[in-house]
Amino acid sequence: MNLAVTLRNLFSKSQRIAGGEAGGLRIVTRGGDPDFARGAYEPPVQQLLASNLNAGDVVYDIDCGAPAWGAAGRA
Repeated sequence: MNLAVTLRNLFSKSQRIAGGEAGGLRIVTRGGDPDFARGAYEPPVQQLLASNLNAGDVVYDIDCGAPAWGAAGRA
């Protein structure tokens, strides 16, 4: 399987985040906590990231089951 097919298959399973600081962005949870896709996972952490990050900042989301904080940082 080539890279394009692999990526298409992966991202075709993405969901739009329903709310929270990253609301509207897309995420691939791969069976993780449903609160990731709802935007309801640890709201205080989402708010902390959103209030302390600026456009152009870099966020490293290390050891995470789903990129929830990376998505919050991107929003």
